[in-house]
Order: sequence, then structure tokens, then C-alpha cells
Amino acid sequence: MSDWNGYEEPSPNVRAPKPLGNNLLRGPEVDQQINDKLAAFKTKYHDSEPMIVDRVVLNQAYNRGSVSGVTVNSDVRVENVKPENPHIITTPVVGERVNLIKKDGQFYYSSIINTKGQPNENSTATNIVTKFEDGFERKNTNQLTLKPGCMLFEGRYGNSIMFHSNDKQKPIISIRTDDATDGVIYDGSPQSDDSSIYLTSDGMDGTFDGEPIQGKNVLIQSDNILINGREKVRISSSEKKDIELKAGKGIILNPGEKQTVKMGDPRAPMLPTVNGQKLLEFQTSILGILTGINNILVSISAGPSALPKIANDARKLVNDIKTVKDSILKLEFLNFEVMTADPNFKIPERPELPEIPQPPKTNFRIPEKPSLDRLQQIGVNND
Repeated sequence: MSDWNGYEEPSPNVRAPKPLGNNLLRGPEVDQQINDKLAAFKTKYHDSEPMIVDRVVLNQAYNRGSVSGVTVNSDVRVENVKPENPHIITTPVVGERVNLIKKDGQFYYSSIINTKGQPNENSTATNIVTKFEDGFERKNTNQLTLKPGCMLFEGRYGNSIMFHSNDKQKPIISIRTDDATDGVIYDGSPQSDDSSIYLTSDGMDGTFDGEPIQGKNVLIQSDNILINGREKVRISSSEKKDIELKAGKGIILNPGEKQTVKMGDPRAPMLPTVNGQKLLEFQTSILGILTGINNILVSISAGPSALPKIANDARKLVNDIKTVKDSILKLEFLNFEVMTADPNFKIPERPELPEIPQPPKTNFRIPEKPSLDRLQQIGVNND
């Protein structure tokens, strides 16, 4: 365990006074000599000190995020310095400086010192170094423009959470990632971010999907947006508002193997939709039956010479009749994978419950519980 207990800083630009001469002295001169000597040896105590990190423990049980290093001013090596806050841990990289403190015999670090003003890293190692011993790699990440009164939580890799506002002082929360390494300070936006979520109370500057951003919104944008519910995924719009699905190419609803897409009120009976391909085959077969009957009637008037044609038309007629029969009996022209609510079904209104009458009032009173003295008195009287 290190013996670091803070450090004492000598008073700057104060020198010890020269000795007084060997002559008769007066009281004020002696007092001034004493005061000057005390000032020369006076120090300022610091209960915290910068420490340069040279070792980082990432995922060791009970020491997660701990560091070791050497103090800057007192030149003392300190081991096993834990993060002061167990709930918010900012892990330093080798070469960065942290504020070292000591509480109840345990060393802690409170924060990383912003020596370079860079969110990516603030290591005191040479700028030629791009890869560190712990696997961290230096990147010239972009930084967000600070807004008046904002609170910014900015990660090392271009990821951030900002609490800020628009020009009307209306709140905005933005969560974003941006892997660009231009090393510039810029205004993030849904269009420039790699992936982002914006929450607004009264709009914000810019556009989203070609429309100005107004009112209350939750804006989500990325190359891919994936949502998976283990039990249910529900998207609803209150106050009888529309839900708009817009796609640049197409909308695919895939319920999975042998599952059903249901549209409409789930409380209503579901009716199958029409299988377009089977319906077309059904209509073609109906037309074939009518055409076949007509051809056979025409061929009969031609006499025995038309018997081969009559036989061929009859064969086609039988096939068309079989197709129509199968379509009707097997319901092949219906699509049970996509079903809609019966538009003629009316959801019954919930009946109103009658009011429960108040119980009638009576003069009945709960008898008072007799005291122990009263019970003893009654027992004596009975004897």
C-alpha cells in the first residue's frame, strides 16, 4: 500500500529572511523576522493530486476499472486506484492523468484531466503514438458544437448524449454515433450522424425525411433499424390518427412460416383475402367452360365429321369443370395467410353497470370492549 496522503506545496516566490545583526533589537523587528521565517516555510496542503496512469485493470472482479500510476508532484507510486463513482465509470488509457484522492484508507480517482481538450484521449504520451498498450487506438474524432447551457456526455469514439434546446429554449435530447475522423467541431444532425435518436418538445432546426421538424417528435435514423419483441411489438396511434408506412422500394410483411397477417380490429371475426393467382385461374376456367359448351353446340350441328373436335372440346370442358370444382370445394382462391376483420361485424358496446345502492342506516352500535377491572368486578358480584 502506498504511503501517499496528499502533498504539500511550498509558497511560491517567498525566501527565508537574512539573519538579524548582532546588535540591540527592538520588538517589532523580532516579530517581523519571525513572521518572515514562518512564511518562508509555510506550505499549502492538497488532498488530491494528478496521477499519470501506467496500468489499467478492465474486467477483474472487485477491481473493474482500477488503475495504477505515479503522482505528478510528490512522485509517489500508487496501486489499485478505484473509480470513485461505481455507477458512472470513465476508464482512463495509459498516459492520461486522473485526480487522485484517498478516503477511508482506499485510493480513488475522480475524473480524467482534460489536458488536450480532446474527447478521444488526453494521454501525455507523444503524439506519434497511435496504439496504446491496453489496445486503445488514437483517433482524430469529431467533436460536437456546444450549445448554451447544454449538458454533453461525449465518448471517446464519436458517440455522445446531449441535453440541449432549440432557439425557443425548448428541450432536445440527442443520442448519436459518428465514426468520422475529420477532427472538426460540428453540429450533429439526423442527416450527418451515422445513427441517431432525437427527442424534441417543440421542433428543432433542419429537416427529417424532407419535412421540417416541428412539435413533439422522436426521430430515429440509421442504415438499418431493427426492432425485436420477445412477446409482442405494438405500434399504435392515439386519438384516431393515421399510421403511415412509406418505402422507397416496397413494404414486405412476413409473418413467418404458416403464420397469418391480420388486419383490422382483432376482436372482430377474420375473413380471408383473395388469392389473386387462384382467382385468375378460377375465372379462366369459368370462361373455358362457357367457351367449351359453345364450341360443342356449334360442332354438333356440323354432323359426324366434327366428332373428333367435339371429343377434344369435351375433354377441355371436363378439365375446366374440375378446376372450378376444386377451387370452390378446397377454397383455393382464398388466401388464409392474409386476413381482414369482417367489416359488417359491430363490436358490442360494453354495458354500463348499475349503481350499487348504499346500505340502509341503522342505530346499531358496536358494544364497547369491557376493561379488565370491569370483568373482575362482574366476577366478584356473581360469586
